[in-house]
Amino acid sequence: MSQAEVAKALSSTQSAIARLETAKHEPGVSLVFRYADVLGENLDLSIANWSSYSVTNISIGIRKLLIQNPPDFDMAFRLVTELITQWKRTKEDKRLDLVKQRPVTTGDKRYDAFLGGVVEQLCLDDNLESPSWVSNSEYFLDKFFWLTSIENLKAITMADTPAALSYRGVFVDASSLESV
Repeated sequence: MSQAEVAKALSSTQSAIARLETAKHEPGVSLVFRYADVLGENLDLSIANWSSYSVTNISIGIRKLLIQNPPDFDMAFRLVTELITQWKRTKEDKRLDLVKQRPVTTGDKRYDAFLGGVVEQLCLDDNLESPSWVSNSEYFLDKFFWLTSIENLKAITMADTPAALSYRGVFVDASSLESV
């Protein structure tokens, strides 16, 4: 299948597909699944047919990624950014539907806190009341969790982390939460 044919099937452009195929673009999770579907490929995750990127579906997807050997922390992070992307694409009066149901645990307290913080921050940014589950103690950490392994960036990351994440003990550069 040519890049032009793939682009047409995805309602995209040939140049966008070229960037994707040459790793000059980091796509959102939904694009990866649509791309694989167009090519007739099956990704080894059951989240490919999601009709909704709710926090519950995201937590299930993260759990599956983290129980793999080795765990896929990069894709788990990307799923969180996909939740943010879907939030922004959803009509304002429907956004809380994505996050109101308490998610199942990811199996990793750090990622549970990460999800709780992201959901609370999204609600704060939109002046919406956060779902009650984000206040539960299991969505807070006793030890800091850095989503960077570069020691020299930790001070900058600490200053740049959204408030709903930092007071949970989760530190991530705010710009890295934006899906490309």
